[in-house]
Amino acid sequence: MAYIITIAIYLSLLLGVGIKLSFKIKNQEDFMVAGRKLTAPILVGTLLATWIGSGDIFSVADLSYNHGFSSLIGSAGGWIGIIVIFFIAGRVRHFGQFTVPDILEARYNKWARLLATITTIIAYITIVSYQFRGGGWVVNIISDGMISNETAIIFVTIFVILYTLTAGMLSVAYLDVINGIIILIGVSLALPFLIHSAGGLATISANVTPRAHPVLGNMTWIKAIGYLIPTLLLALGNGNMYQRFFSAKNEREARKSVVGWIVGVVIIGVALQSLAVIGSSIFKGL
Repeated sequence: MAYIITIAIYLSLLLGVGIKLSFKIKNQEDFMVAGRKLTAPILVGTLLATWIGSGDIFSVADLSYNHGFSSLIGSAGGWIGIIVIFFIAGRVRHFGQFTVPDILEARYNKWARLLATITTIIAYITIVSYQFRGGGWVVNIISDGMISNETAIIFVTIFVILYTLTAGMLSVAYLDVINGIIILIGVSLALPFLIHSAGGLATISANVTPRAHPVLGNMTWIKAIGYLIPTLLLALGNGNMYQRFFSAKNEREARKSVVGWIVGVVIIGVALQSLAVIGSSIFKGL
């Protein structure tokens, strides 16, 4: 119950701050790209909080539990994509648009924008649905089953929509900084506690299931590539990330933010996978 109360208070504070920020919204630019005033530290926070989601909490953890650190191959696809983005982030900001389809229209024509819009809608139906489901599972687990999975998903969906509608990017960006810091500190602090609970590194090493291959673990090359390519393409084509660059104060701030983003993503990604690997030494056969 204490967990539920804590989360309820935190979400209420988020919504309250979002409502307060909504009074600063004067036009479309304020709502869509936070008035194009975001500096690198703010961008790093919102990029981190946007990239690290329920996919990492559940799917990456599942891969790490079953395949060990070889599952880093999947995360590495995203890291490679972010490195590529470093070289184009400034140019993206230079376009001064609101969405990726806007860029395609400026570069090509209205038909390119239409095709990109249709593609984006189809893609985000999938992305948003699994994020809502993941959020619902988290609430269900934290409540120890007191809140059913279906009810939790509905609650998460309603909250996210209301939260985003209050002030758009203006509310999301600044509050994401807090979320990003919480994620970074949380997973970093969890590691030593879990290592201690597992009996130390020597005990963990002895209890972890041996892998067939030092790099691939129990995966084949085809399966490894199957994990790497989707995260690479997601990083390169994720409109959420480009919207953050559109929100940057200038091109320099956009590029600087990518450096902090990749550092944070690697730290959090490795920490999350380490937690799952350590967990596999404690809870076997899940």
